[in-house]
Amino acid sequence: MDADFYRQKFCDESEYAKGTYRLDALFRGRAMRNWLRVRGDSPIRIMDAGCGRGVFLRDLVAELERRELAVETVCGTDVVPVDADFAYRGKPFTFHVCDLNKDPVPAPDRSFDLVFCNHVIEHVFHTEHLVRELYRIAADEALVVISTPNLTSWLNRIMMLCGGQPLGPEVGDESITYGLRPGFLKKKVAPFVPAGHIRAFSPPALKDLCESAGFSVRGWWNQGRGPAEFKGARTFGILLGRAGAKP
Repeated sequence: MDADFYRQKFCDESEYAKGTYRLDALFRGRAMRNWLRVRGDSPIRIMDAGCGRGVFLRDLVAELERRELAVETVCGTDVVPVDADFAYRGKPFTFHVCDLNKDPVPAPDRSFDLVFCNHVIEHVFHTEHLVRELYRIAADEALVVISTPNLTSWLNRIMMLCGGQPLGPEVGDESITYGLRPGFLKKKVAPFVPAGHIRAFSPPALKDLCESAGFSVRGWWNQGRGPAEFKGARTFGILLGRAGAKP
């Protein structure tokens, strides 16, 4: 990762890593419900790899506590150090500066029960390294959730039929409008700036990548507000467990 690129975004953009996520859809999904059923009342150890400003951590822990589920520890990593604007303030919390593109996640093997990597993998060159590290730190019956923009969303399919560049993959680091078709989309997205995406995933591609590290797929998470079927969503998450572990 280009640490200077993300450090500038962290300092200059108030919305850095403050994306919204459909936690309601995540907790309604069969994979999450099965995982919670198997865990019972056991305290949960959480890792958010690429936690940004900690907004997702805050909302996730609040939802778990609303469901009267015990949270034991919370850990986060990011390539940019946290500052006074960090959102998550509860429970014993540990933060580590970590470049997930090349560094090992600073945690022992099999030390987390719930691992999230939200909209990070599309920024990573060495994706196999990242997925193997997530597998390494996941406990035997852990749930690992990786989310990313969907290269094969319905919107992208329509744009490509028009001969245009799909949303998600970025051509440069100054504008995201290059190649967008139909032309009215350029005006619509012109206010947005590149986020540093260097990888693009279809659901089957992310599935194959994760299975190559030893994971088994437990379910999908539609993060968008569009069609319920995940392949039509702008963004999606894949829910994973260790191969051979209980669902």
